[in-house]
Amino acid sequence: MFGNYVDIYDIAQAVEDGAMVGIYYESRLAEISLSEAGKRQIAELDEELDQGELTETQKAKVKWTNVEALIGSQQRIQSIPRDDCQ
Repeated sequence: MFGNYVDIYDIAQAVEDGAMVGIYYESRLAEISLSEAGKRQIAELDEELDQGELTETQKAKVKWTNVEALIGSQQRIQSIPRDDCQ
């Protein structure tokens, strides 16, 4: 610790002083679009997981790992900054 704050100049004060414009946040969802082949792949994975000797926790990890791969697909990642996700 170096001691107490000498001064705090936050965003609200900067906006009030005219040093910067306000910051506004608008939440957006980047939807995931699956092709028919992708949907079949997920369905097949679900069937395989149901037949396996895995615990529920292990099944959940496998499924979410695959969902994360879909979310991180190159097409989806490129659509986010263009804001054409809707």
